[in-house]
Amino acid sequence: MSDPARAAAAAQALEALRQRYRASIGKTIEAFRALATSLAAQPDAAEVVETLRRELHRVRGTAGSYGFSEASRLCGVMEDRAVRWSADPRLEARERSAIVQRFIAALATAFDEGTVPVDLAPSPSARRLLGVDLAPAFGAALTEEGRMRGFEVIARAEGSWTPAALRESAPHVIVTVAGSAEAVHRAMGKTNVPLVILGDGSDVALMRRVAQIAQAQVLYAADDPGAVFDMVTRAAGRTSWAGARVLVCDDDADVLALVRTIVEETGMQVVTLAHPERLLEELDRVRPSLLLLDINLGNADGIALTRAVRGVEAYATMPLILFSTETDARTREAALAAGADEFLPKPIVSGELRARVIARLDAERLRRLDEGRHPGTGLLLAERTRAAVTETVARQRARQSACTVAWLRPAGPAMSGPAERAWHAEARRVADLLSEGHVVRLVGYANDHALAVVAEEGADALGRALAAAADSRPRDATPWHAGVAALSPALDAGDALLSAASDAAGVAELAQAPVHAWSTGDARLAPDVVVVEDDSALADMLRYALDTQGYTYRVYGTGTEAIEALLAMRPRAGRRPLVLLDVELPGLDGHSLHERLRVERPGVFAVVFATVHGSEGEQLRALRAGALDYIVKPVSLRVLMAKIPNWMAAAGEPRS
Repeated sequence: MSDPARAAAAAQALEALRQRYRASIGKTIEAFRALATSLAAQPDAAEVVETLRRELHRVRGTAGSYGFSEASRLCGVMEDRAVRWSADPRLEARERSAIVQRFIAALATAFDEGTVPVDLAPSPSARRLLGVDLAPAFGAALTEEGRMRGFEVIARAEGSWTPAALRESAPHVIVTVAGSAEAVHRAMGKTNVPLVILGDGSDVALMRRVAQIAQAQVLYAADDPGAVFDMVTRAAGRTSWAGARVLVCDDDADVLALVRTIVEETGMQVVTLAHPERLLEELDRVRPSLLLLDINLGNADGIALTRAVRGVEAYATMPLILFSTETDARTREAALAAGADEFLPKPIVSGELRARVIARLDAERLRRLDEGRHPGTGLLLAERTRAAVTETVARQRARQSACTVAWLRPAGPAMSGPAERAWHAEARRVADLLSEGHVVRLVGYANDHALAVVAEEGADALGRALAAAADSRPRDATPWHAGVAALSPALDAGDALLSAASDAAGVAELAQAPVHAWSTGDARLAPDVVVVEDDSALADMLRYALDTQGYTYRVYGTGTEAIEALLAMRPRAGRRPLVLLDVELPGLDGHSLHERLRVERPGVFAVVFATVHGSEGEQLRALRAGALDYIVKPVSLRVLMAKIPNWMAAAGEPRS
């Protein structure tokens, strides 16, 4: 056999082996899916993570040997991540299953020759991170991390962006450096898109200044893409479609099933309606973010229905797309004249429908953010909610009228992915239920997830309404606990009522009760964590970390205020409260406060010092006095979030 013939035969044999390997990859994909399922149930299971790492290592080598270089690269990236998971059982614990699922989708596509892997061309439903003025290497690292987290990363280099370009990208979160934060904020206008500002914390004055920017969050982890996405993933929850609903009306069951499948890929809830005569009634019940409506509906006319919908003030600007098999110019013109935003011809092309829906909802998303509302649920975001609570309470106090504030928080730690969408859907259901009964005047977010409710009536009435809402919760909905606090001489301002209601919600969770009404005894009940910190920027970061972990907390800005409260607190059964304590405090320094707790409340609190005073002498003084730990500022948010559960576990029960 000649050399060319021998080479051709070898190439043919190799290609046959390659195709055989490619045909068998389905079993490998199924193995990865099984591991993702196991991680969903037990994200910190060491044996599952190690099995994942070994399988990734095996496929990485084999795929590369057979020429599937992109598949090999993906496995390498994922293997490195699995190694980090092995080293830190808490790292990305709640997101591990979702990350592996994204990896599986990318890997499956990478084995199809001639196609672009899905993780290199993010689906239009992906959340978008806009990186502005970032170093090229860090931007590339963010892009890689974003692929694993389900984010599309858009980079805008220094000097190459305009305000219009930033807004057109419709980001869910913006990441930029401290020096560009104010310019980026001005460019985005009033749109409430969160800013994550990178910096090492060394320029304290600068970090404090940029922390005052509306919706800004300060992150001291400029060289760690994983730490950035820990914050970004949570921040995007307030700017995404989580909890949004799309209503589809068509008298063809097959079309309803097809459209449901297509639209649900965008991560939104879909409600279908086969009876057009009930459209207005269903709109009032569902309150969708977008309506998809057929023109030919048996005895009903979609164009006439569109006019009727636009005649209702609540739906005058709701995104509305008409579709029909009649594609002539007259039908199109009539559809747009009736108030439709777009016309789509049948048969439906999945990619076109998905793109049109997303484009319309993106515009609606930014509009709602401009109004200070959550894009998916339409409820007020935290800043506007707290202002509205303050205003409503002040008005009721001036009238000497009844007023009650409630705080609802989902059970367990903060959520992401499907769990986050489920909670926002439940939040919307509760808001609708309370509003329908004319029980409340305001429902909005108190923070990224918790809800605040204001009723111009007594605590008993609001408590009954909340108990009824809890009783009617769908089986698969997110459970929650609520606390209520009524206007009184002791609680005469919005912030005081919100704080009391939050405390009462913590009591409800401990008692496994749906609702608890605040009493003066609850004010002395210790939360999970007490923060004593006079730096407002750091206090905000600590609040964020504690919210993320799902802990209850109180924050005090002076040592005098803190010691008075701590001496009066009583710990919850089986829990030793954690005190995060600065050293340099107004009124009473941290060491003196710690000493008083040792003498007057021995064994009741577990103390962790967090301070800029990092000398050996300072640390030894605190640790010899019984402090649980001593950390030096600036504090990495990611390190802090990893340490808090360990501190809580080490704190244990109160000691006699």
